[in-house]
Amino acid sequence: MEYKDYYKIMSVKFDATKKEIKRAYHKQARKFHPEISKVNDAEDRFKEVGEAYTKYPYS
Repeated sequence: MEYKDYYKIMSVKFDATKKEIKRAYHKQARKFHPEISKVNDAEDRFKEVGEAYTKYPYS
């Protein structure tokens, strides 16, 4: 299992609040949604953001 820096994936600081994490999740999810984004690996990035969000203790 490889290490994933969920804070980096979500673009938040280590001491981010619940509200900041939720806002970052919605922003990243919209940015990489496969039906919206034109990025080649949008679906993979979308799944990665979802995984990162579920790993936060108060998500």
